[in-house]
Amino acid sequence: MAGAHGHAQIIKYGFIKNTFLLNNLLVMYSKCHCLGEARKVFDQIPDRNLVSWTSMITGTVQNGELVDGLFLFLEMKRGGFMANEFALGSVLMACSGLEALNFGFSLHGYALKIGIELNLFVGCALLDFYGKLRLISMAEHIFESITDPDVACWNALVACYVNNRVAEKAFMAVSFMHKQNLQLDQFTFLVMLKACSISRNFDSGRQVHALIIQSRVRKGLSVLNSLIDMYFKTGSSLWGMALFEKMEERDIISWNTVIAGLAQIGNKKEAVSAFKKMLLERIRPNHVTLSLLIRLCSSNGDLDLGFQIHGHAYHHTLADDSHIAVSLIHMYATFGIIEYAECVFKCMNFRSTNTWNEMISGYLMNQRGIQALRIFSKMYNSGMKPNEFTYSSVLGACSSHEYSKMGTQLQATIIKSGFDSYCFVGSSLIYSYSRFGSIDDALRVFYDMETLDLVCWGAMVSGLSRHGFFHEVLELLNQLREEGEKPDGSILSSALNASTNLASLDQSKGIHALVLKIGLERDVFVASATIDMVETKGVV
Repeated sequence: MAGAHGHAQIIKYGFIKNTFLLNNLLVMYSKCHCLGEARKVFDQIPDRNLVSWTSMITGTVQNGELVDGLFLFLEMKRGGFMANEFALGSVLMACSGLEALNFGFSLHGYALKIGIELNLFVGCALLDFYGKLRLISMAEHIFESITDPDVACWNALVACYVNNRVAEKAFMAVSFMHKQNLQLDQFTFLVMLKACSISRNFDSGRQVHALIIQSRVRKGLSVLNSLIDMYFKTGSSLWGMALFEKMEERDIISWNTVIAGLAQIGNKKEAVSAFKKMLLERIRPNHVTLSLLIRLCSSNGDLDLGFQIHGHAYHHTLADDSHIAVSLIHMYATFGIIEYAECVFKCMNFRSTNTWNEMISGYLMNQRGIQALRIFSKMYNSGMKPNEFTYSSVLGACSSHEYSKMGTQLQATIIKSGFDSYCFVGSSLIYSYSRFGSIDDALRVFYDMETLDLVCWGAMVSGLSRHGFFHEVLELLNQLREEGEKPDGSILSSALNASTNLASLDQSKGIHALVLKIGLERDVFVASATIDMVETKGVV
């Protein structure tokens, strides 16, 4: 490439010790995603200055090597250099990606110490950092401290609100920007369209569309694709299709957005039709396109079409892609032809954790618990690290008493690895302990969890009810309500059964009143429990 030729010329003419030229060479390699070459240049600079360190830190973070970026920053500080706004902003970005809260707090303190916390670049980085860690009040405090925020700072605040699903505040911020005659840019519109999609707000989406038309911002493909996505997600597929048809230029993301939107509303015919038109326009499908169509085949029960899409994956040399493989394994397992799923799995050159998880789930879906446990064992022995979904699935395979020994070993592994604090795994552990009759262990897991969702509460209530701990069921229901949570149908049906078995008429009436208040009287499990209660007590 031209850059490498320039590097050769620098060496040829003896400028290999020129810090200015080497700094520029370092930046060039970083922007070309040749981080290894950039690091070699950096190591060869005899007299590194602040620009050298800043360029290397920024390039490292921008190329996704976040941990290395943090270490470089510390190394720079040890060398006696005071960070500038660009180095500090880049390292704050790394902290956001790594969710390194304490390191980020330290950087904020350092910015205050050297007096650049109100710099626009640093301010935006702090806004992004606190926003990604869901510390909205801190982000607002940072924003209010900036004397004259520019569009980039406003965008960072709006993105903070949108990413934390506070759509109303995002709309208010953009409205204020508009009234202040601030020039809204492409990023503003992209973030606002995301807010409309999340909140399913069609009216606001139309207003944003109007602002885009009125603005001087170039209507690039990214904005138009986001508009189409917004219309589909707000239930306005006709608007989305109309906009798509009017586009003069369409890329693979445009087609994928339309196919995903049509698949989302269950319109298989139109989704397949869009795929055919895409091929006629000589647009090469990617892993997203084919994964969407394979998932659509699974949900619509169309195995023949699934075979055809699988053929397309081979034709476009995408059959070994992990996203497509996961979708194919899911599809074949859904149709009960697990042998085809095994074939896809075995033919893969590289298996991700998601691929192993899907194969385990496929076996469980087809009532093949022993195969699920065997493939988990192979995964574990191969050095691939299980995640919370792996453990949750395998615990389901250990629910029967014949696998109780392996279940006990697995539970010990989960606790040792720290996954027992995940709600997803915690609920499976509670369920598994309950199935084995280890109620004390189930309660220990339940009370040791930092956060509890309704699935965890439901698993614990169900386990207690199954083993006749009816007083404890009612106590848990009271605890749940005291914490401000609303019980679901499963929990209320277990509570009704508990009160029936305790022959507690007052408790039964109170729970039934709660059922009516929440509006779950037509829930199948609640209705069944209510009928049992009526038959036992004769009143409601």
